[in-house]
Amino acid sequence: MVLLTADDIEGDWTYVGPVIYSGFSAANADQTDVYRVLGEGADLSRYDNLQDTGINAIDASVKTDENGDMWMALGSWFGGIWMIKLDPATGLRDYSTTYETVPNVSDAYYGHKLAGGIGEGTAIYLDAFGNKLDPETLPADARSALEDYLLVQYDLTAGKGYLYDTGFFDVPETQTLDRDQMPAAPALQPGRYAIIPNPDEVPPSLA
Repeated sequence: MVLLTADDIEGDWTYVGPVIYSGFSAANADQTDVYRVLGEGADLSRYDNLQDTGINAIDASVKTDENGDMWMALGSWFGGIWMIKLDPATGLRDYSTTYETVPNVSDAYYGHKLAGGIGEGTAIYLDAFGNKLDPETLPADARSALEDYLLVQYDLTAGKGYLYDTGFFDVPETQTLDRDQMPAAPALQPGRYAIIPNPDEVPPSLA
């Protein structure tokens, strides 16, 4: 992941430098800043773990806290979401800030862990009414369905695409309907629910 700057969104863009790396190993780490952060000859074996620190360095989000410190969150399916401190003078990594390596909590290279691996982004689960819920409180069949969904996502991203050979993604032949043949749908005001849950439990805003 690198930093580029420009005075206009359409460019020209100027390359500043790398902010953080992923996908490194002992074979190529000398082409990164990994040894600068961890020290020469550091053991890199833990960065092969996709559920911990074998991350995907994408989807950066930069924020400045109330103290004026600049932080960058990054990551995705591989290894979860992590956060490091940036140097506001350069926009690059703040090499003066160090992190302790604590499994599933923090890492000397990737900083603070915000959310666990095997999940795209920071997952938030909502019920039909938009209320946040804890997946651990779901019924057993719902938890099983969620686990299946995560396995499907994994197969499509980090896996080997086994589902493509099973017909899982085959779309059945459908019939095209003219507009006057389509079932009537309720009119919703902007900003209201786009999907109506159980008719007996329609939110007050739709009653």
